[in-house]
Amino acid sequence: MTQEQYNKSIATGELQLSAWGKFSYFWVVGFLFFIPLTCLAFDIFDNSANFVGTPIWFIIIPTILGILLYWLQKNQLKFKIVKTRLGRYEFSKLTRQISEQFKLTILFEDGDIFVAETTPELFSGVEAKQITILLNKDVIMISSIFELTRKSSVDIMGSNKKAVNTLIDKIEQFEKNVTR
Repeated sequence: MTQEQYNKSIATGELQLSAWGKFSYFWVVGFLFFIPLTCLAFDIFDNSANFVGTPIWFIIIPTILGILLYWLQKNQLKFKIVKTRLGRYEFSKLTRQISEQFKLTILFEDGDIFVAETTPELFSGVEAKQITILLNKDVIMISSIFELTRKSSVDIMGSNKKAVNTLIDKIEQFEKNVTR
């Protein structure tokens, strides 16, 4: 994560992705919009007299699914915010403790930024997740999405939300132990 992405993430409250990350993350949505656009292009440019036209469900269904999946994916980029009194040192201890407890592979760690991924287990059905934790003054911002370097997936069952809630509980527990 670059400093520019960090600053924009703090300002918007939403995880900022690189250009390739956006493509990797939203490719399913793009594909669903590609279907009706292709059908419409064939309708417009086909001059044959025998052409019946594209059935309307080839246009409506992928468009509706594309809009719903875009909304779902976009909402997953929003950070959950936890008020905190932790400083940089405590934040660093917290992230190390979280990475050890949840067996995370650290992708990037720099002061106020912590990005890690979970290790998927072959038969567990658990997908790899990218966890981003940002420290900004008196708040910790947490986001969990499917790992961008692996097969793209859409989280409809709420496993990313469960991961974020587990991290929030861990942060609150850590903060209680530190302030004692």
